[in-house]
Amino acid sequence: MKYKIKANGFTFLEIMVTIAIIGILAAIAVPAYSEYIKQTHLNSAEQKAEHLQMLLQDYWEDNETYASGNDATLKTTLGWHSGDNYITSLVEAGGDGIGTSFKITITHSEITDRPVIINYAR
Repeated sequence: MKYKIKANGFTFLEIMVTIAIIGILAAIAVPAYSEYIKQTHLNSAEQKAEHLQMLLQDYWEDNETYASGNDATLKTTLGWHSGDNYITSLVEAGGDGIGTSFKITITHSEITDRPVIINYAR
């Protein structure tokens, strides 16, 4: 009596189809995830800009002018630090010549093409 030996495992074609399906799913998922991460960074920068705006309003109440400068200057005048090494901030005050306006620019190093800008005038 002869016994038929049954081969176990997958055929080459089955493996190739599985790899192709995984490749297609990855091609869809990676760009979507990348955009999700960028949006998260942008939301973080927006929140920090709004917080900085509130601090500038408080500074106005005490000094009747707005503070201006970069991260280091704002840390000493307002006590503000973004808490994120990837975020840089810049405040330009007095663009109207009398110190009653400011422009906040917050940039995340991962999305330098989309800075968050807040313009404010009294």
